[in-house]
Amino acid sequence: MTKWIWVVMMAAAMLVAGCGGRQEPAMEEPAAGEEGMPEEAAMEEPAAEAGEPAEAEEVTVEDVGEETAEAAEAAAELANQKRKEYLDRAKTEIRQLGQRLDDLRAKAAELGEEAQETWNERLAQLADQREELRARLDKVADASGDAWEDIAQGVNKARRDMAAAMGGAETQLHEGTTAAPEAEMEMESEEKEDE
Repeated sequence: MTKWIWVVMMAAAMLVAGCGGRQEPAMEEPAAGEEGMPEEAAMEEPAAEAGEPAEAEEVTVEDVGEETAEAAEAAAELANQKRKEYLDRAKTEIRQLGQRLDDLRAKAAELGEEAQETWNERLAQLADQREELRARLDKVADASGDAWEDIAQGVNKARRDMAAAMGGAETQLHEGTTAAPEAEMEMESEEKEDE
């Protein structure tokens, strides 16, 4: 959005610079009867010659200011629309992650008691990640100006991380693996530390 505002401001500045202070020198009109010109002809306004553009309306600083304000308002409206669309998509994805988490809980409930305890811990961690995503998304909604885009980058990374962790858990449960998921989580933690 900042780029759009700068573009609009630069265009307005160029418009003001191009319109201000430059005037064509005034031509003196001959007095009636001078240089063989009849008095009636001297009173008539000169007709624009064919092909000459008509005089443009004078652009004032106020006009430029109004147009700049309108452009800035349009840019802000576009940025707000972009943020709303992002929030809608992200909320949908978080809701889908929640549904996948519920599916994992149902599959984990079918396992033996020992495996259930292990999976319940892992699923609780995934639920915590989802709640953290919701909190970050609230920050995006509350952020001002272009700051939401920076926060959204963090949200996107957290969503990708959670989706990957969820995918790994789904794969293990679908394959019937009841091995301790902590080993996989420790490997993910080590990978994050290496980055």
